[in-house]
Amino acid sequence: MSANDIHGDPLPKGATARLGTRRFRGGAHFTGGLLRWFGPEHLFACGRTEIRVLDLRGRCVRQHPIDELHGIAASSNGQTLAVITGSFPGRLELWDANTFTVQETIAKDLKHPLSARFSADDSQLAVRCYEGWRHFHLRGGEPDTTWAPEDDGDEISPDGRHIARILQRSGYLEAFEVTDAQTQDRLPCPDGAEAGIYTVAFCNDGSVFTHSVDWIAAVWAPDGRLRWKTDHTARSASYDATADVVLTSDGYQSPITVLHPQTGEHLRTLSEMGLPQGDVPTLGGTLIKGIHGRPDTTRIVTAYGTVLAAGPDAIGGHHADVRAGRVVNRSSSAHIYDLNAPGLPRIGAYKTLRTSSAALSADGSILYTGGQTGTLTARDAVSGKKLWKKKICSERLGAARVSPDGKRLALGSRNGTVRVVSLDTRKTIHAFEGHEGRVLSVAFSNDGARLVSGSTDTTALIWAL
Repeated sequence: MSANDIHGDPLPKGATARLGTRRFRGGAHFTGGLLRWFGPEHLFACGRTEIRVLDLRGRCVRQHPIDELHGIAASSNGQTLAVITGSFPGRLELWDANTFTVQETIAKDLKHPLSARFSADDSQLAVRCYEGWRHFHLRGGEPDTTWAPEDDGDEISPDGRHIARILQRSGYLEAFEVTDAQTQDRLPCPDGAEAGIYTVAFCNDGSVFTHSVDWIAAVWAPDGRLRWKTDHTARSASYDATADVVLTSDGYQSPITVLHPQTGEHLRTLSEMGLPQGDVPTLGGTLIKGIHGRPDTTRIVTAYGTVLAAGPDAIGGHHADVRAGRVVNRSSSAHIYDLNAPGLPRIGAYKTLRTSSAALSADGSILYTGGQTGTLTARDAVSGKKLWKKKICSERLGAARVSPDGKRLALGSRNGTVRVVSLDTRKTIHAFEGHEGRVLSVAFSNDGARLVSGSTDTTALIWAL
């Protein structure tokens, strides 16, 4: 009989706890994406070139291509859609919601339209444009007042039972969730959500730190109960075991906030991250060292080895590996930096083409890289000389981390499997299955007896080794 998590959902074999729930949390990665209710049981998750209708389990029940979509709204009876396309000029059309065919063109001269909403009685349409709101009366006559509906924030379903909340939208719709309006519990999980947990780490007291795509840092009890989570945007976040603190930042040129790992209490605020290239700041001591690239990929490294990364190309797949005073920055090349030397010199640089993961050995002397075809390669960390190569699986390898004793390597993969490989025999000693999406992050506990993995299914799982 399999064990259950604290929400009553079954745990996969080998797992001892689930952090987060398998509840509805969707992702769309749509440029200019938007989220709207379509009746009480369905949602529109749309991009510029596609309309997607999701049910309350997050499953796509309908798709329709479209040219330059800017807004969509459903009437209260769910029979009519208001659809905005184009920009200069924009068009406002009424569609049949059942057939997705045009019934009537309301306007052809909208200047940069952004969104549309029906009034409560479906007699009006309000269209938000850059220059302000425009109103269209669908049943003739002039009402006494017009209105400017709220266009951002939470979306309440027509029956008031559910709330759809955008978690991340910076030029595109990346993540959202649907919760019960009364209890705030998430609804059951979709098949393959695209938001996820980018960073995991065991804290010194056995709790687990996570950092997710919706820019929330959190600490969980070992049984999966949430201890606390940030109430501010944390585009970058990390746990530092040496100092036993959680560090968060809103990104490039933003202060670093130091939080207590057990309570989330604000301990102090460090100076700003935006520093001239090559400078090594002291910030009142020797706490922060900096590794700098382009403004959107600046890395901040603490003297303890913790890395805060801002931007889409964060070190090592959103979480750098730091061992024995060395840090690896992995892209199509491996760059090894010495954190203990003045100016953070780069001590190794070589090509690692088709590499999807990277991890340093316990002493920092060996770099392990995972390939897109499931191949694991060991190299001298400084020279890049290939030491050995081994086929582990047929899937693309992702997150990677070496155990504290240096004898095992944890590997995540695109299909959700978490593997533990013996570095002595180069054989797989554990293969854990249970994630419903790609594994983005892995970490060992300090004693090496447990492993935690974070996934695009929006959960982290703790495994017994």
